[in-house]
Amino acid sequence: MKPAWVLALGLAACGVPGRPLPPGPVAPRAPADVQVVSTPAGLEISAERPTRDLDGEPVPEPPSLLVFVDDAACRGVPAGVAATGPVVVPRPAGEVTLRVVAAVGGRQGPPAEAVRVAWAPGPPPPDAPLAFLTPDRKVQLAWLPPDAPAGVMRILRDDRPVGVAPASAARFVDAAPPGPHRYRLEAVVGAARSAPSAPADVVVPP
Repeated sequence: MKPAWVLALGLAACGVPGRPLPPGPVAPRAPADVQVVSTPAGLEISAERPTRDLDGEPVPEPPSLLVFVDDAACRGVPAGVAATGPVVVPRPAGEVTLRVVAAVGGRQGPPAEAVRVAWAPGPPPPDAPLAFLTPDRKVQLAWLPPDAPAGVMRILRDDRPVGVAPASAARFVDAAPPGPHRYRLEAVVGAARSAPSAPADVVVPP
């Protein structure tokens, strides 16, 4: 049986006072390596999901990420929740404090270290890439370096990220599966990311 103090810690650190915990696993540990990126939709928060609970045992399933805004006790309804991938919080007005929490089976663990951040407009979207097949049936993308500074290009295949490349490299090769695909680029400068470019379509033969 799990120690009562462990359950109490999971509730007091980021739970709602007075709400009983449902039956289930021990609360997970705090998320690690919190990253925040400004995007046109708002703040995109990602973190390393913990694989151990507060007892040091493996968590029974991948934790969800909860993000609380300007709430030192992590009480109430989180501003964003994601079972997989990052959490997107709509553009806040001014600087806010973010606290990221992992949750499994209705239990919220302690928050990661608070992050103080403000939303910032990203760079302009890059031009659409050129996409063509290489002799070995891979997809090669080419683009013109953007006018505005851009550290890297984030490559999207069918609206999912598949890699990054330095903006100055102006090319990227993707081993895509057979079938039709649509590619877009996103420019990333520091902690801000642009809207996606116009698409480039290509068909990889079987």
